[in-house]
Amino acid sequence: MPGLSAWLQAARPLAAANVAVPLALGQVLGFAATGEFSWSLFGAVQLIGVFQQLFIVFANDVADVDADELHPRPSIVSGGSRVLQEGKLTLAALKRAAWIMLALALALALGLALVYSRVWLPVLVLAGAGLMWAYSFPPLRMSYRGHGELLQGLGVGVILPLVGFHAQAGSFAAMPWLGLLPCFLLGWAGNVLTSLPDYLADSIAGEETGEKARSRPSPLATQMRPPARIGP
Repeated sequence: MPGLSAWLQAARPLAAANVAVPLALGQVLGFAATGEFSWSLFGAVQLIGVFQQLFIVFANDVADVDADELHPRPSIVSGGSRVLQEGKLTLAALKRAAWIMLALALALALGLALVYSRVWLPVLVLAGAGLMWAYSFPPLRMSYRGHGELLQGLGVGVILPLVGFHAQAGSFAAMPWLGLLPCFLLGWAGNVLTSLPDYLADSIAGEETGEKARSRPSPLATQMRPPARIGP
């Protein structure tokens, strides 16, 4: 039975800032546009962010299991959480946890849509999940084709601020759209900076073409069949 420390390692708490800050920024922009602010909505939206962040890190560990195994110098920002490589959690457990986190985020967004008439929240949560899927998983696997920075820029710099803004403002009528451009560029740059340490392992794993560079599966992938996919 995996311990709490293993799940904490898989959660990568420092990565939470990538989601929490854009959500908070969006809510501040919503307050600036309308002059109204709800602490209940603030807390609920940040909790959605916690679920989204956990979905992202769990799913990424599943998607990148082969490349992370090959990483020569894993660090706090690269090479995944290492729970699979160290045998602390199984692929099936992380896969199941990722689905649960996404379901919790969507359920909370649906609840806010019903109670507060924030009808776009579930749509935005699903849009963020779709970007993550396109980033890491077949058939697109854009991070393996050199376009991951675009998707992270959209997810971190556009989708998340929109979630926060819509939660507080109730619509997008007063949204300062040009104000999202710096957020998009920061998300883009953040992806480039955190991806550089992974370059060698990613290249060996064939990420640039989206194909396996090795003719046989890795020992870790063999142990953890079915293949590293979240989908059915």
